[in-house]
Amino acid sequence: MELTVYDPGTLIPIGLVEEITSLLWTRRYWSVGDFKLLLPFTDRHAELIRPRRLIGKRGDPELGEIRYVYIRRNAHGMEEIEAQGRFLAGWLDKRVVAAPLVTEMDTQNILHALVDMNAINPANPDRALPDIFHAIDEPYTDSGVIQYSATPYLSLREACQNAAVAAKLGYRIETDIRNKVHFFRVYKGADRTAGQTENMPCVFSPEFDNVLEQQFTHSIENYRTAGYVGGQEREGFPRLIVEVGGGVGLDRDEEFFDAGDIEDKGGNYAAKLISRGESELSNKEESHNFTSKIDLNVTPRYKTDFDVGDRVTCINRRWGVTINSRVTEVVETYQQGKTELNVTFGVSLPTLLEKMSAKAAQHLSFGGGGGGSGGVTPTSVSVTLDPNNPVIPPQSGFASSSRAQATVKDAGGYILNLPVTWSMSPFRPGVSIDADGRIEVSSDATAGTVTILATCRGISGSAVLTLRALTGIVLMLGAPSAVTITSGGRREVSFWAQTAGSYIFESSNRGSLDPTAYTAASGGAVIDDDSAGNQNFRFTQALTAGQVYTFYAGIYSGTASGSYDVTVRKA
Repeated sequence: MELTVYDPGTLIPIGLVEEITSLLWTRRYWSVGDFKLLLPFTDRHAELIRPRRLIGKRGDPELGEIRYVYIRRNAHGMEEIEAQGRFLAGWLDKRVVAAPLVTEMDTQNILHALVDMNAINPANPDRALPDIFHAIDEPYTDSGVIQYSATPYLSLREACQNAAVAAKLGYRIETDIRNKVHFFRVYKGADRTAGQTENMPCVFSPEFDNVLEQQFTHSIENYRTAGYVGGQEREGFPRLIVEVGGGVGLDRDEEFFDAGDIEDKGGNYAAKLISRGESELSNKEESHNFTSKIDLNVTPRYKTDFDVGDRVTCINRRWGVTINSRVTEVVETYQQGKTELNVTFGVSLPTLLEKMSAKAAQHLSFGGGGGGSGGVTPTSVSVTLDPNNPVIPPQSGFASSSRAQATVKDAGGYILNLPVTWSMSPFRPGVSIDADGRIEVSSDATAGTVTILATCRGISGSAVLTLRALTGIVLMLGAPSAVTITSGGRREVSFWAQTAGSYIFESSNRGSLDPTAYTAASGGAVIDDDSAGNQNFRFTQALTAGQVYTFYAGIYSGTASGSYDVTVRKA
């Protein structure tokens, strides 16, 4: 994995970041994507990773802006840099809607008008964001003509997001590195559901072996069937209220929508209010949401057969669920040489803060409430651990690390932004957890399990952490380790990399044996046979900080017995 760091003003590359511990690159359809980067501390990384600088993946037109940098050093001397930020569409948060916009047009052009008047060609040239242009090559989205009135001084990013959600459109800022410019683009995901014939269908199901893990949520928490829409309030005149939707008895869920921003200029004013109410109700449907870990090695293939914004079909016959849903979020995870893809199909439940923000902005053209706040009293706490359980360092004075995350929810299932207190049970020497949920394991620890607890206002959740020791012949950096071969068999060899980098593994003192490195205990591929000369193997392996690397030492052929040494050193 390689990242390029750019100067934000000139888009000139400053340098490359190649030693990455982990990267979470989150793309979203109608809201701004973000990223989280962990990498070992080096003088070069400290010079490159600074707030406001831009980073990008090779071949990806979406760049991210670094907004947060955190450097830490633990008691064992291990140093790490954490950087977080947002994609460049987050720049729209630098501007508010200072230029009024009251119009009747399709949402695609509304989005371009909002950005043009407040960020590209504003009346005050000081407000212009540099080197951003409209993407004139984008296809027409056919989003329909609507009555629109922008709320003054709302964040430009929020105004764009509200409009995009209502019209089921996506938007982003792409970068043309060669020409040193950015483009604001509005787009509509393709229909790749099983029932259509225009595009190649895209179906995700455990039965097709393209889904590794899957979660399904069906909620009516945000569901509304009927609404009352209030028009403009004028002194001396009764306020016009219209009704939209319907339903009877328990099957009727009502909400009030404030449309006071739509001015009564004569004509069919009631029709405009009805149109607003119908738009609001379209965002109050039952929530069907799949979250899946996708197998990258089988079809459909990411960015080729499907992408963010596309509508696809998700099936789990055992659960009795078949839905056509939009890809609203994709989390690309790069860690220890592996790439994972977690995809959200459909709209997830709003968090408490999202609902409060939506309630405060309900008078927007495409705001929307979201029901009650759900309260601020936690009723459940869940704990998620890093899937890569920490290894017990084989060398004294070193430590490996992992991370725990807590999710606090109220009775309505909404996520609450409340702090938790971390602890573990039972106490285990050599294992500690800090206030941020960072777990450290020293060489004093022993293999086994420990329960990690998160507590918020008397409510606790837990997860079991498994501590594992290295197995087989454990290599120490720079120190030869003897490998004894019996009747041509193979021996497991493991090494824990304290820091990221390239490592050389080499055999020596072979006697009459022909040392060979393999990928498996039996069968498997030959890693190397005699690159070191004199029938000794030598190979180089790139490792991330904290990674455990395992190979199998044997002989090239035959059933000979004997021993030789294996040494690992930094390249």
